[in-house]
Parts: sequence; C-alpha cells; structure tokens
Amino acid sequence: MATQVSRRRGGRSRRGLVPPRKMQIQADDVGQFDDPTDAPIGKIVAKLPLDDEIPYRLAKKTVIVLISIRKSLEVRVKSPLDREELESEELLVLSAVPSITHVHIHIDDINDNAPIFPAAVQKISIAETSPIGSRTSLLSAFDPDSGLNGTIVEYSLISVDFGEADETFILVREDDQIFLEVRQSLDREIKATYAFNLTASDGGTPSL
Repeated sequence: MATQVSRRRGGRSRRGLVPPRKMQIQADDVGQFDDPTDAPIGKIVAKLPLDDEIPYRLAKKTVIVLISIRKSLEVRVKSPLDREELESEELLVLSAVPSITHVHIHIDDINDNAPIFPAAVQKISIAETSPIGSRTSLLSAFDPDSGLNGTIVEYSLISVDFGEADETFILVREDDQIFLEVRQSLDREIKATYAFNLTASDGGTPSL
C-alpha cells in the first residue's frame, strides 16, 4: 500500500507546551489488490512516534481506520475503502499535555466501477425517409470513478442479428455525445426493427 508521511514537530515552548504535529497520508484504498474486498483488515498504512509518558485520545471516531496508540500512532485499515463513498478522512489526536496530531487520509481511486448507461434499454424511432448521414442522439454512459478510470474512451455498437456485418447504422461520437447515423437507405417493409448492443469502456487499467 503506497503511503507518504510528512510531519512537523518542534521543541517545547517556555511554558512546557508541545507544538502541534501534522501528518499527511496518501494511501491507495486497496494497494496492489485487484478488488477492494481483498484489502487486509488491520493493514498499517502509517506510524507516528509518540511520547510513552503522555496519554493520547482521538477527538472523534473514524469509520475507515483503526488507531492503535501505544508507543506510536498507528493508522490501520478497518474496513474495505471505496473512494466513491469516502474520498478523504480527517483525524485529530489530543494529548493530556496540550498537543495536537492532525492526520489527513486521502483515498486514491482505483478502477472499480464499470461505465453504466442511464437506461438498460434505449428505444428510438427513425423515419424510413431519413437520408443517409442523418443522426439520432443516444444516451451516453457515465463512470463514477475519477481521472482515466472514470473517462469513457470507447463505445461499440454490435447488431444483435448480424453482428458487425450490419452496416445500416454506425455509431458516431462527438465529445461526450453519441449518435446513431444512417449509412444505408431504410425500408420498413423489408425490415421494421433493428436491435443493437451498445457498450462503453473506460480508460482504466485494466479497462472496464
């Protein structure tokens, strides 16, 4: 699990107070695992040495990590993490001697969501007099992931009856919009309905 930790600590002040300490953590939500459910519960993602003689406590409970306070502040995975549900978490550790340890955990995105369409079935009507090159808009897919993981990089249109051999229509993409374009003359008396499977792929690795 990739982790970066930075902290700042100074000496004691004239009154014996301990200056605040800060720690920032960048952690993949499942590290090198292929599925979020494979993340080992209890995995340590960061440690911060603490003073044995001073008791510490959390300012609030957290739902994504388990804090173990002995000789060090240990940030552990408590449950499978999902960036789409929780992108980051702020923790505050207080001590009996006035001191604050601030912990920021950022959940990096993995490609754990496939592109989905707003509707499972799209029904459209096209006049048989439609000229070649005329277009009808279709509903685009969306992906809740971020970055390339959430970017739709490819659409494909496959005929249910004829596979890729059907050249009556083609799929055209312009920016984030997709269209069904007429490529051959239509005749309702010869063929009244067409059925296609429309799929979308994202830019993640591996692509979904």
